[in-house]
Amino acid sequence: MSRPSHLRFPALLALSAFFIMCSFAPEETSQALTSEPAPIQTVEHPVLVELFTSQGCSSCPPADRVLQALDTDAQSGDAAIITLSYHVDYWNRLGWRDPYSQSAFSDRQRDYARHLNDRGVYTPQAVINGRTGHIGSRERELRSAIQTASTKAPQLQIAGNTSWTKNNEITVDYQLSTLPENAVLQVAVVQAAVENEVPRGENRGRHLAHTNVVRQLTTVSPTQTEGQSTISLESEVVRAKSDLHLVLFVESTRNMQVLGVARADL
Repeated sequence: MSRPSHLRFPALLALSAFFIMCSFAPEETSQALTSEPAPIQTVEHPVLVELFTSQGCSSCPPADRVLQALDTDAQSGDAAIITLSYHVDYWNRLGWRDPYSQSAFSDRQRDYARHLNDRGVYTPQAVINGRTGHIGSRERELRSAIQTASTKAPQLQIAGNTSWTKNNEITVDYQLSTLPENAVLQVAVVQAAVENEVPRGENRGRHLAHTNVVRQLTTVSPTQTEGQSTISLESEVVRAKSDLHLVLFVESTRNMQVLGVARADL
């Protein structure tokens, strides 16, 4: 695993702690876009794997390939796994700004560090169902943790549907089988695949590919088991068009443990 130099010192470590898109021309983006509602998919005992990675980290490409392998298993029906890739931004100052990075994802990882009693953040890190953290490139260890997590039934099920409205917005109509106290619904807008050349930084000269990259993450605070949320997409995300889908998961605000997870293909 790797930590950038500015995060390797203890004092500083302490400070770290939704889809089918219609194809349209740019000038048509202001017109109403509608689609038939797409159901949220439910599977038995799904396991959420969240990978924290960066194009600025030379230790991360092997973990990105492990995540791709896990997603391939999920797509083939061999495993009930839902994967997410968050690109953190704390590597950006070391020669290359990761185009998919967001400070919000670094903050999410720091929150995990506090709940998982990690000394600080590092890449690549994989978090399983919000409960255990692992070095993301250790495939055997990850698969063992996923197998253990899959034996435990989720505390709730997520159902409903998603649809386009207009002005590049997506409506999520969700139904939760139960609504625990201190729980929020996270809606991740996910791009299935991205790749690019990296001209600078630790991965200089490499062509990197990533799977299920989170482009937007929206937190919804449900007040009852059924509700609706509308998500406005950023223009950069809209350009990804048909390569997008949603991942919805409910997590505890007390310890970030994942209580239920589902995927929505639009």
